[in-house]
Amino acid sequence: MKLKKMEKVISRDSPLANNYAWYRGYTVGMKKELGWGYSDTVFLIQGNIHDIMRPPEEHAKLFPKFVFNKLNKDKNYLNDLFSKFSELIQETNEFFGKTKKIEKINNDELAVIYNKYVKYVEKVMGPFIIAYYFPNWLEKDKKLLKKYQKEFDISMAARKESEYFFPKGEVLMKNILKIIQEKSDISSDLIYFLSNDELLNYLVNNEKPDISKLEKRKEGVLLSNAGITIIDNRPLPKVFESIGYKYVVEKHEDVKELKGVVACKGSAKGKIRVLYKKNDISSLKNGEILVTAMTTPEFLPAMKKAVAFITDEGGITCHAAIVAREMNKPCIIGTKIATKVLKDGDKVEVDANNGIIKII
Repeated sequence: MKLKKMEKVISRDSPLANNYAWYRGYTVGMKKELGWGYSDTVFLIQGNIHDIMRPPEEHAKLFPKFVFNKLNKDKNYLNDLFSKFSELIQETNEFFGKTKKIEKINNDELAVIYNKYVKYVEKVMGPFIIAYYFPNWLEKDKKLLKKYQKEFDISMAARKESEYFFPKGEVLMKNILKIIQEKSDISSDLIYFLSNDELLNYLVNNEKPDISKLEKRKEGVLLSNAGITIIDNRPLPKVFESIGYKYVVEKHEDVKELKGVVACKGSAKGKIRVLYKKNDISSLKNGEILVTAMTTPEFLPAMKKAVAFITDEGGITCHAAIVAREMNKPCIIGTKIATKVLKDGDKVEVDANNGIIKII
């Protein structure tokens, strides 16, 4: 049997129950809201690795093709989509406003809130992903950008309007899990690996999860169409093969130089601070160089202290690029491997005039 390739697209530090909501959004939600969705999405959590993986053929070719076909048939496709999306985001803002303080809410109500959040993710994911990627598809092709300038602008506006949806969702999930942790006496490091079913079983039936299962997931776990797959000290290629996918092992030994896309010109020298998780943001010190998968508004305190930014992901319209230009700080994006190669304390030279990072 020929194995289907899975490729890392983004990295996000998020608990397993929240990953489930995103998984539903990428697959079920996108198909329902757009008429197209990913056949599967694999979430890999192992140590500092929090990768979200998709079939590269679908992500790089079929998804853009679907959107452009829609636009060619209906020039108002994105305008209509994002008009409804704006109303949806306003609705979710009201939802998050009402769920800021949930400490005294009973378990049944918490279950209702969680289920409602998952449904919102299903509705939001499709237009959000288009708003996120559509400008990236255009930015390297001047002719295409000129043709779809209006759609580019409304996509950027939709991206801006919705940029806090997922951060707010993560705060809500953090609060729900904290309440469950305190009531159930599950440790804070294990509550992170609570599944969707276990979360609801506890809230609805007061059924505590099997701690041994959570401990095994902590060592490494996948979430996909196949459900939850424990890594159990097996090589990742073998684990992926067991669910029908090919995993390509990344080799980064002896890398002394990285290349990426210039988002804001300039140069800087300094020590690296890798921010794998949002909990790490406060660890960055003045004068350090920020390295992360991708920045979001929560990273602003660290970005103000950093002398330069380096990211794995993003295009010239991503959050890191926009903030770098506003702050006039050297920024190189889209390196793909910065968080895998660079370590805290590494001394580097950032040449953001040519898109090169050298370890010195």
